[in-house]
Amino acid sequence: WIQALLAGHAVLWVVALSTRKRFNVQVAVFFLICALVWASETLNTLAHRNWRSFSTQDYFDPDGFFTAVMFAGPLLLLAMLQMINFLLQSAELLVVVK
Repeated sequence: WIQALLAGHAVLWVVALSTRKRFNVQVAVFFLICALVWASETLNTLAHRNWRSFSTQDYFDPDGFFTAVMFAGPLLLLAMLQMINFLLQSAELLVVVK
């Protein structure tokens, strides 16, 4: 399941990087990332309760460290890079309009 999580991150990064010039797609991906990060605490709680059904160890402590590092961390990094891309696109539009 950790490999599936990493594969999901890889797919999201590829989608975000390959569509970096398409503003509407980027906005949709950005809101998806925001929703996933927002739900990470709930996902950590659910995973902590049911870890025996999909894992051999309980990685999901009450503080959510594993979820923050393995799930939300890469998503937040991608969201930050998307925000930088949004700023660059806005600057380009400002130059075009001016």
